Amino acid sequence: MLDGYGWSVSVWRTSAVSKTYKEAAEYLGVPVSTLRRWVRSRRLPVIRYGYRTHRFNLADLDEFRDRHTIKAKPI
Repeated sequence: MLDGYGWSVSVWRTSAVSKTYKEAAEYLGVPVSTLRRWVRSRRLPVIRYGYRTHRFNLADLDEFRDRHTIKAKPI
């Protein structure tokens, strides 16, 4: 689904926990500026509620973290 600006909008899942930019950045252990860059480059999905309100789905954050984590090789 696209919003009025041509951005892809995630469908809200009622059982999902949503996080703000600050909370999501703390959860992933990155600065807010990095999180904003990932959203701008469409690497990380975000739920938009109007022009200035954005939320991140916890399941999306977990999936992103798992996809971008380098697994340690056993010795």
